[in-house]
Amino acid sequence: MNPWLLGALGLVAIAVGLLWPRLRLRAALRRPFPDAWEAFLHQNLPVYQQLSTQEQQQLRQHTKQFLHEKLFSGAGGLEINDEIRVTIAASACLLVLKRASVFPGLRYIVVYPS
Repeated sequence: MNPWLLGALGLVAIAVGLLWPRLRLRAALRRPFPDAWEAFLHQNLPVYQQLSTQEQQQLRQHTKQFLHEKLFSGAGGLEINDEIRVTIAASACLLVLKRASVFPGLRYIVVYPS
């Protein structure tokens, strides 16, 4: 096979590998915030209702990004459901509400039963 063709295919593979996570994140952020998740925010984060409309929107976006990028697991047999995931994600994202990145170095969240 032609070395130029192999090189070009290699570059395409690298480009796709680098761009794919970004494209998946964009798609996740474009999806609407589920009504059930919104209910969890109202139920479990009293401060949510005190935020401005713009801050609420930003928190929802950060929460979607957090949920897309982070992996949750339950310790001691704890089953992780959407309410737990959304509540933890939104609580964490309150800390970085005015920032662009959402805990870039964090990958895993282990939740212990209480």
